[in-house]
Amino acid sequence: MRKKAIILFALTIVMILVSCNTKGNNKYKAPKTSKQNKYNEKNISKNINIDPNINFFPIKDDNDMTNDIISNRGKSPDITLNSINNIRNQTLTDNLYSENLVEKYETKVPEDIAIDIKYNKYIMPFDYLLITSKEAKIYKSNNINSEIIKKAEYLSRLKLEGKVSSYKNKKDKENWYVVSWNEDSNIQYGVIPVDNGEARSFKFYDMIEHIRNFEDQISNNRYGYISNYKDANGKAPLLNGKDIDKYGIQAYQSAPAYYNLENKNDFRYFPDGMVVFIIDENNEFFKVRSLQYEGEYWIPKNYVSFENNIRELKKVIIVDTTNQNEALFEKSGDTWTLITYTLASTGVKEKYKYETPSGTFKVLEKKDKMYYLNDKTGDLEGYAPYATRFTAGAYVHGVPINYEDEKDYTSETKEYLYTIGTIPRTHKCVRNYTSHAKFVYDWSEVDNTAVIVID
Repeated sequence: MRKKAIILFALTIVMILVSCNTKGNNKYKAPKTSKQNKYNEKNISKNINIDPNINFFPIKDDNDMTNDIISNRGKSPDITLNSINNIRNQTLTDNLYSENLVEKYETKVPEDIAIDIKYNKYIMPFDYLLITSKEAKIYKSNNINSEIIKKAEYLSRLKLEGKVSSYKNKKDKENWYVVSWNEDSNIQYGVIPVDNGEARSFKFYDMIEHIRNFEDQISNNRYGYISNYKDANGKAPLLNGKDIDKYGIQAYQSAPAYYNLENKNDFRYFPDGMVVFIIDENNEFFKVRSLQYEGEYWIPKNYVSFENNIRELKKVIIVDTTNQNEALFEKSGDTWTLITYTLASTGVKEKYKYETPSGTFKVLEKKDKMYYLNDKTGDLEGYAPYATRFTAGAYVHGVPINYEDEKDYTSETKEYLYTIGTIPRTHKCVRNYTSHAKFVYDWSEVDNTAVIVID
């Protein structure tokens, strides 16, 4: 019995150490604010191991002797499919902050858009607060001297209810975010100083406006798309000796778009996969326009394809690079339906990395595994599962698996990465939870699906 007790004690010590490492480590550095820092990847611990669930509510850690901590770890949000029926009615409940309310966060799906959630693994609020400080204190009232009732870890999220104000003194006004969570089956409220987090929302009205504009344009115009995957149709010329334009679009896997044919030195790049509308042509060029780029351009005909074109727009993937989230819409009859909404990570402008380009694209191809190379050596480094390509080498895909880490996983896929939906950090792709990437992979089709990237 004594030997068994010693073993149990040793296991307990190991579990406590693992739990401490999971909660965070000393490598975290609090960003000044999201505006000043716009996210510092050094703040992200490489050793954190967070359970594969999104969490908008607190978890109780028996080893934490201070306040409870709201973290990405723990159970999924206490929102079930039964609540989907009432999802339009999300609103700020009357509470003790109402009299100081400056703004409500009550995003809704447009009334003429149906809701039929077909992927429900991570049901979440339409408005949420991303924590951008090392540890955000949640206060009972909008007063810095009030009781601290919870804490929220860096890059965790909370349901966002509203914004309230208070005064430090007679002159200095300060704002607070009102957040809520589910604790013991009861909705709890608290407030966080606004410099501790960033408000995020699903911009459903903007999304559906982009869809309908695109739908109207393809119904009334001739259209094709840029096709130059891996420069298969020719290398685009350099722009003033550079291989990237002022908008951040690379020459590689793009087409040159001339403002006029009298000056071939003045142009920009249109990326592979972008849908273009034909307004004129001559023997060598199409005169085109796009929904995102102002003006009209001349593009050599060899870069414009009509093969596997969108025959009828039935499905659309919308990616929001500002809020780092995504939604899928499907048309049945005359009605567009929201079928899933989720978090996503997009590209960042860094060495070896590029921002995910804004624009309207078509689904170009699908791969069960998208292999990628090491940035420095060019060696095969790993793969991303369930990849749906929409521009150049950019895909909507699941969580990547590095070959050197593959031994750590019991299957060929990894479901979750806690940074998804927090900060731009990919090479150019749109990273999803793997199960959602599989949903996109199975659902999308090359002849009826568009990908629209907004900011």
